[in-house]
Amino acid sequence: MNPGRFDRQVTIERFSTTTNAIGEQVKTWSALITCPAMYKADPGTEAVNGDKREAERPVIFTIRYYAGINPKDRLKYQGEVYNILAITEVGRKNLMELKSRRQE
Repeated sequence: MNPGRFDRQVTIERFSTTTNAIGEQVKTWSALITCPAMYKADPGTEAVNGDKREAERPVIFTIRYYAGINPKDRLKYQGEVYNILAITEVGRKNLMELKSRRQE
């Protein structure tokens, strides 16, 4: 894999609960890792839901393998938030593809 193709910067975030100054539980997303990534638009799909036609255009971000990333995490890229739909290991824990959909 050509490292020059990893020309995007993404942040993987994890949902967590922290305690604020007055002892209340605060639910927030915190950065897990920031890493270079390769961006690839996945061919979209269309479906009819009732009377409404819905289009979905997932995006695949390829990053180096990091243990512990799961679909409950989310990804931030250029100020946009993406939900992780699926994670595919590429090679023997060499890379991972994060199939994602932009949060609306």
